[in-house]
Amino acid sequence: MNYYNDEADSTFYNKYIHISSRHIDFASSKSEFQVNLIQPIKNVSEVALKSFSMPNTQFNIGHNQRIQWFESYDVGTTVYYQGFEILLNGGYYSGADLATHINSRIALLGTRIVHGGTQAALQFSYDAATFKFTISYNPVTGENKRFALYFATDDHINYSLGFDKSQGVQETHNRDFQVVWTDQVVESLDPYSSTDVIPFFNGDEVARNVATIDNMKGLFINCPDLSISSSYETHIRHSTNQAQQTHILEWIPNTVSRLVYLHYEPANLSWHKLDNTDNTLNQFKIQILNYHGKQISNDEVQDFSMILIVKCKEVNENSLETRERQYASAYAKAHPTTRLN
Repeated sequence: MNYYNDEADSTFYNKYIHISSRHIDFASSKSEFQVNLIQPIKNVSEVALKSFSMPNTQFNIGHNQRIQWFESYDVGTTVYYQGFEILLNGGYYSGADLATHINSRIALLGTRIVHGGTQAALQFSYDAATFKFTISYNPVTGENKRFALYFATDDHINYSLGFDKSQGVQETHNRDFQVVWTDQVVESLDPYSSTDVIPFFNGDEVARNVATIDNMKGLFINCPDLSISSSYETHIRHSTNQAQQTHILEWIPNTVSRLVYLHYEPANLSWHKLDNTDNTLNQFKIQILNYHGKQISNDEVQDFSMILIVKCKEVNENSLETRERQYASAYAKAHPTTRLN
């Protein structure tokens, strides 16, 4: 423990909690576990993550990440829509392998018929030279059918594939597309030229941006037992950018290649208050989440270690124990130890 003056007339000292995955009995998930302190830490002022280490073994596609889309069919003056969804198997994919996997999941849907007619050909492809995905949607001759990606929850990987939200249907569009998951009639004569333009297409649609699936952006370390008063996270609610309080302990940026050890030790610590009134740390839960805020699977978690630093406030500054610690600390500073060559 090291003692120091951090505020006027207040003395603080640090305690450290070393956590190793090899010393944790995981109940079911390696990315969520609880630590019980045999001896509680009292008079806790703040807690921060001092360091974190883990091999970069994350998947670039999480389990059950989804792709959703709409297909439309113009029949006379009526437009019919139907929504479709596929769930992807978690794993680490190259661009070409991911396109193959997406197409295999589409094939498992069986026949995709929108209000009769003939199924349109649908295929995803990846160009290794441009790092971009392309969606090819080709209806049979004589049928006016179109396609649009659906952008809604963070489970979608459309952004990682390089597609911009302007290339698909959004929750904020005037029409309530998010509930159209069965064959329905939309009372609109020409949705493609209205003031609320919906970018349905047929033929080839190339992603506006390069795909960013090669490496995950990073990890969130959460601690639900810390107060939510010190961290905020942005969200979009009702077309408005908002930030709400959250339990994020630290964001771990991924700066290494796959299978290389990711080691993070911030120069400036992010301090957090406890979520209780007696300022005592008895137990706490740790969560390791991916960029989308979802728990990473057991298959992605290898050996990891982290150190929490706990700042404690000395309550009785006139006690003999306190003075002895202060004298010892002052002596160590006044008589530094040097190494003889």
